[in-house]
Amino acid sequence: MTIIKSHIRAGCPVMMLIWGSYNHCTVAVGFTPSRLLLFDSSGFKWVYFRSLGLHHARSNKLHQIARWSAMTITSAP
Repeated sequence: MTIIKSHIRAGCPVMMLIWGSYNHCTVAVGFTPSRLLLFDSSGFKWVYFRSLGLHHARSNKLHQIARWSAMTITSAP
């Protein structure tokens, strides 16, 4: 989550695939101490950090970020 937060702090939203409960692409645009804030086509507004983790075989998190799917969104001058 540290890398995602650092990109958001720099003004770069992060697009990612979240598996588990959501199973679709979303965009992380901000965060609070307890939540990752989303701009999402399905209307989801946020997920708790405590229920979010990286996808792996033994993960028990409700929401799992596919490691290969995260990318930042930037604009070129």
